Amino acid sequence: MADVVQSIRELPTWVKLLVALAVGMFVLIPLLVVLAAVVGAFVLNVGSSADMAEAPQVEFATSYDEAAGELTITHEVGDSFEGGDVAVEVDGETQPWPGSGTVTQGDSVTVSNVQAGDTVRVLWTGSDGASMVLLRYEV
Repeated sequence: MADVVQSIRELPTWVKLLVALAVGMFVLIPLLVVLAAVVGAFVLNVGSSADMAEAPQVEFATSYDEAAGELTITHEVGDSFEGGDVAVEVDGETQPWPGSGTVTQGDSVTVSNVQAGDTVRVLWTGSDGASMVLLRYEV
C-alpha cells in the first residue's frame, strides 16, 4: 500500500489534477442527471395520481341489439359517478351521457345508431380537463 501512495506522490501535478477532474466528473454527472429528472418530474407534474384517484373505478356490461342498432351499457360494479362527467363516443363522434344525475350500480343507458364494426367508448372527464376511458367496446 505504501508503494501505491509513493507512486501517486511521484506523479506530476497536472496528472493528479486530471485524475481528480475525471473522478469528480464520474460522480457529478450522474448526480446532475438524477437532479434534472426530479426537477423535471415536479415541473411537468409527471406521476401525479390526483386524476387517477378522482376517476371512478367502474365495470360496465354491454348488450348489443343489431336489429335496432342499439347498445345498452349497464353500470355493473364500482363507484358512482355524475352523468355530466361522462360522455359516450361512437366511432369518433362524442355525445353526452344519455341520462342525468348520479349513475350508480344497475343503471343502464341505451345508445342508438350503433352499427357492427363501430367502436364505442365511455369517457370520463375530470375537473381539471383530464380524461380517462372507462369502457372500450368493439361492436
